[in-house]
Amino acid sequence: MCSDPSNGNVFVTADNRIDEYTHGGTSPIATLTPPSGDASLWGCSIDVTTGNLAVAVSQTNEGPSDNGAVLIFKGAKGSPAIYSDKTMHVYYYCGYDGAGNLYVVGDGYDKNQQLQPTFTQLPKGSSTFTDFTLNSNIGYVYKVQWDGKYLAMHADEAIYRVQVSGGTGTIVGVTPLTKSSDDNPASWIQGNTVIAPYVKRIGQMPARLGFWKYPAGGKVASTLGGLRMQKHDILNDVTVSVAPSR
Repeated sequence: MCSDPSNGNVFVTADNRIDEYTHGGTSPIATLTPPSGDASLWGCSIDVTTGNLAVAVSQTNEGPSDNGAVLIFKGAKGSPAIYSDKTMHVYYYCGYDGAGNLYVVGDGYDKNQQLQPTFTQLPKGSSTFTDFTLNSNIGYVYKVQWDGKYLAMHADEAIYRVQVSGGTGTIVGVTPLTKSSDDNPASWIQGNTVIAPYVKRIGQMPARLGFWKYPAGGKVASTLGGLRMQKHDILNDVTVSVAPSR
């Protein structure tokens, strides 16, 4: 899930479509369709400088292999442009910074043909990715979001604030999210608050949302229950829709 801060619209990716909802809406107002054959759509992000929508897809029928790609819908409409990086095999999550640069995390192959976390950047106005590595191993990243100053990467029970320069991403701070779900570490940063699935005991399936102070983190500040969930439902992702100005 991701949201457009300019109008509050929310985008939800599914296997082969992206549904768009208005602020507070419960029925899609539009559905975007990837090229035929594309499957397993994952993270998405809105470019605040253009209104473009980027979607990470783990498999595409475009190009010389079945590797994934990033789909970019101009103005969050129509048919997408397709961008791929030769070092990336599977694309999971993506996030724009405030200047329109797109950051993507996924899986790539090392020299021994073993899958490993891979990080890349698509600079604004470019069609060529620039790979970078982190100065510390944080494992698999499940969310990428710009917090207004740093690239925020959610891995396990923490958000790592990263500054990217050249081919290196340097971790400049860590926001621990105590008792956030480590099975589905989705999150959303909204101002000085981060929202994520919350569990009372590690190993539980999350059925509540937790609210932590950002960037301090630590102990949860408050929780929200009473969510309309079926027996086997789990919280998988979260975003915040800001009401459009009138």
